[in-house]
Amino acid sequence: MTHFSEWVAVVPNVGLVLCALLVPGMILGWSARLRGLRLLIASPLLSAFLIGTGAVVAAYTPLRWGWVPLGLWTLVVCAPTALLFRSPLVSRAVPPPVWGQVSDHGAHRSATVVALAVGTVLASLQSAWGMMVPIGVPSRPPQAWDSVFHLSAVRWILDTGDGSTLHLGAVSMTDGAPSFYPAGWHDLAALAYTGDVVVATNVTAIVVAALLWPFAVGTLATTISPNSRSVAFLAPLLASTFTAFPERVASWGTLWPTLLAYSLVPMLLAMFLRVRGGTTFRPGAADLLVSALAVIGIAIVHPTGVFASIVLGLWPFLGLVVGLLRRSVSAPVGWRVAIYLTPIIAIAAFLVIRTTSIWAGVAGYGGRAVEGTVGGELIGAMVDTQMARRYGAAGAQWLLAVTLIMGLAVSLFLRGRRWLVLAWAAAVYLYLVASTLALPGYSLVAAWYSDPVRLGAIVPLIAAPVCALGVGTPVEWLLGKAESRLAGRRGIAVVVLALVFTLCFVVTSGYGRARGSHQMFVDYHQEGQSGPNGLVSDAELAMMRRVGDELPAHARVIGSPMNGSALLYPVGNVNVVFRHVWSTSDPQIDWIVQNFGNILTDPKVCQALDEQGIHYYYADSLTYLPGMPVNEYYAPVANARELTDHMQLVDSGGTASVWYLSMCSQ
Repeated sequence: MTHFSEWVAVVPNVGLVLCALLVPGMILGWSARLRGLRLLIASPLLSAFLIGTGAVVAAYTPLRWGWVPLGLWTLVVCAPTALLFRSPLVSRAVPPPVWGQVSDHGAHRSATVVALAVGTVLASLQSAWGMMVPIGVPSRPPQAWDSVFHLSAVRWILDTGDGSTLHLGAVSMTDGAPSFYPAGWHDLAALAYTGDVVVATNVTAIVVAALLWPFAVGTLATTISPNSRSVAFLAPLLASTFTAFPERVASWGTLWPTLLAYSLVPMLLAMFLRVRGGTTFRPGAADLLVSALAVIGIAIVHPTGVFASIVLGLWPFLGLVVGLLRRSVSAPVGWRVAIYLTPIIAIAAFLVIRTTSIWAGVAGYGGRAVEGTVGGELIGAMVDTQMARRYGAAGAQWLLAVTLIMGLAVSLFLRGRRWLVLAWAAAVYLYLVASTLALPGYSLVAAWYSDPVRLGAIVPLIAAPVCALGVGTPVEWLLGKAESRLAGRRGIAVVVLALVFTLCFVVTSGYGRARGSHQMFVDYHQEGQSGPNGLVSDAELAMMRRVGDELPAHARVIGSPMNGSALLYPVGNVNVVFRHVWSTSDPQIDWIVQNFGNILTDPKVCQALDEQGIHYYYADSLTYLPGMPVNEYYAPVANARELTDHMQLVDSGGTASVWYLSMCSQ
């Protein structure tokens, strides 16, 4: 059931997320003399940079992460930027036209920007509705493995004031030892906090998926086809019809950092295309700055966003290299050398990254299963039914496949856009490698944990603008014909335009929404039994919020995180031993876990608990993913619910309860 009054109450959270995504980057972009649409495209990219790096810097100061350090860091970065871009050392020239077509100026360009804005607003409204309804209430977390860590990470930042990417891995350490984990998304969600961690994270995810994502696709599409109002209008709407991204990433997993990183990728590609220019490669300093800072910002949100950018951006870059070699593109000698050296530097950097422990941990992930056949998953990538064995094949978007084929055909025949076909093919191939395990190149997907969900989510990043190109190009031609015939009768021309755009909205509105909404519903609702949705019920969540006021301020609770106890930390702000479903433990915690069932007979158990400050126990008869091997480790703690007759009840909700270890106080 959807409680709309509760969604109305989160409007301040929405405002905070939008402010964080736009204002810092807009100030920095303005300092770099960006204006108009270029400034709007650059703002989220620069904000990601400022948020991610600002949290790292703030960790070395007395300041706790929040709006104050973000504001100060923005000023620190903007001051030298403004001086630099007002110095004679930096060129103030307008960058070359995109793909040799048009600049950002002119009446027709203004109409395109208006069409982009209208399309984004409409797409955002239908996407937000399609996510809010299945979630039901903003205070309900997903029933997912990764969501436990992400929720706890946001709580950790709020409690400690430390949002540094260099330290956030401490969340999964029982002793709180700092380690690396990309924190950009968590830093953003912490800025949206107004009293409830779950609300802040859900609102952040919805704003990114429903607003930032369609706008990002629209900016890429308008960069590719800057003269087309239809492409600008349709691109956000078509982006909102895909389920492989953003709904599956927003709910399954839950891969919130990947959601933000991938949503920024189309805007990074748009900036790169502006740097790429037309027949003369002489990029503007501001575009270069934005592109460089954007890569850093996306990496701090999640490094897979950078890898996805490489997969898609490699092809226009190779086009630039070929153009320079064939002398169809001119560039100063210094830039030619830099471009030729870029692949060598990139390969060397990749080889260095492969030697790190972080890469070893990611690339070493195994146990992936075959999700389908090459032919079946190829069709699934085209009709948005990826991994049909897992998610079912109902609701195939055949019209989406038609628009995709049209877009690929248009890209092949229009000058300067063939790279779109290669980029789409590369994304699909990587997805097929991971999902079918039947094609060569499995080592190429290691950076994404060899996960077909993460890899499949790359496909819409390029498929959405291609679809918009496929539909928008003929629609724009028809509009041009209609306008020419109605010359001098502006009112009729406006009506025709409105009717065409309305038809486009009706066709795309709700198209694909049922599948996306179902994906959100499945991953947000507990089924009342052990299994993939057995993490936490609404009654259990209510109990967690009460317990936060019923326990002493420094209480510490032990329980199996596979029964939802880990969420007591982000939801109730109660310290728990395990803040994630799998945490690295110190030797004494390991001993306590394995001997917890002997708490009535072995006094050493109570002694060890007391030394760790653990005086409360979390019990639940339901288990999340009971078939996972990790349950064997937590079994002595989970099975101790049979001993609760010897404990003192603090509170209960649903199948869960919190107990005072009274036997250890005797």
